[in-house]
Formats: sequence, C-alpha cells, structure tokens
Amino acid sequence: CNKGFFGEGCSKTCSGHCGGNANSCHHINGFCKEGCDPGYTGSLCIKACDLGRYGSRCSSRCSEHCGGPDNACDHVNGTCKDGCDQGYSGQICLNQCSRNCARKDKACERFSGKCLEGCTAGYFGDRCLNKCSRNCAGPNKVCNRRTGACKAGCKPGYTGASCDEKCPQGYYGKGCTKICSGHCTGDLPLCHHVTGTCDLGCDPGYQGNLCTN
Repeated sequence: CNKGFFGEGCSKTCSGHCGGNANSCHHINGFCKEGCDPGYTGSLCIKACDLGRYGSRCSSRCSEHCGGPDNACDHVNGTCKDGCDQGYSGQICLNQCSRNCARKDKACERFSGKCLEGCTAGYFGDRCLNKCSRNCAGPNKVCNRRTGACKAGCKPGYTGASCDEKCPQGYYGKGCTKICSGHCTGDLPLCHHVTGTCDLGCDPGYQGNLCTN
C-alpha cells in the first residue's frame, strides 16, 4: 500500500493521530508504527483518552483542581474544561492563587492569576506577590496595590515613590528636607540619611552628633 493506507485493496486510511511520521501505519492491520499523538490511545490511535486522562499515552491525570464534578480536562493538553476550583489558576489549574489576595477565599483570575479584589495590606502587583517597601511610612507599610507607591509617604531618610532611595547627599530626615550641618568634617557636609549624624565627625570647634554645638 501507498503511505497512509492499509487493509484489503489498500482502501483504508491510517489514523490522523498516528504519532511520529505522519500517517505512518502498518500496511495490513493499520496499527500505528510509532504510537499515538498525545490524547489518543489504542493500536489504531482513534480512541481519545478516557475521562480524567490526557497527554502522551494518556499517562497524565487531569488536575484535581479542575472545576466541575468530574475534574474533566482536554484529552490532548490537559486544559481544564470547566475552569478551576476556587483558589487555583492556570490552564491546567495547578497554580495556587496568592495567599496575599484580599478576598477571604483568595480567589484569582483563571489564566492570569490576578487577584480579583486586590491585595492584603503590605503587598502589591496583579498577583500580589510583591512586598511594599519596608521604608513606607506607617505601621502597616501600605502601598498602592498596582504601582507599589507608598500611600503615607516614606520613613525618615528615604525618598521616591516606592521609598527605595536614600536622601540625596547633604540631606536627611523626614521628606529629606533637613540639611546636614555645615560643620560636618569634609569638603561636602556628609551625614547619615536618617539621623543627620556627621559621617566623618565635626570640624574643629564643634561637637555633638549633628556638629551644631
């Protein structure tokens, strides 16, 4: 028989789900020579995987987190047919929604994993996997759930939307509005970005942490 055909009079067509070399089957009985494509089984590769199975040789089980009463999934690639159980995401529902999702049931969008109602305090991003900066002001370090910008501003000594930058050289304190003492030793008045303590000590004739006495 010509390639792709088998049986009496070569009148039968090899299964389109024969694996390997396309349409390659035994010229007499039609058995696929190189097994079946993912999602199919049997000697002729015309039977789809049983319910709850998928993939090569039907050896993979559908995720236990597929939605619906049967946890049914696509017999070829394992995509859950009825979505995911609450708290899971992804095509085959193996990804757990972030525990930082704001909803009590931690629900998130099926494919993206995006938290449906934003994040708990202290986290940001679509999937609430990013921590707000520890330099955000306030006891809970609250930041914008989308951008991470600190809502109550920065702790003393820090600046920037996410409060990840130290005060510019020569400045310190809340809002970086205080100027290092002009009596700090050195060509430039260098001081600690939080406390204002002079890094290199004081000029002759001055004393104290801030070199103002």
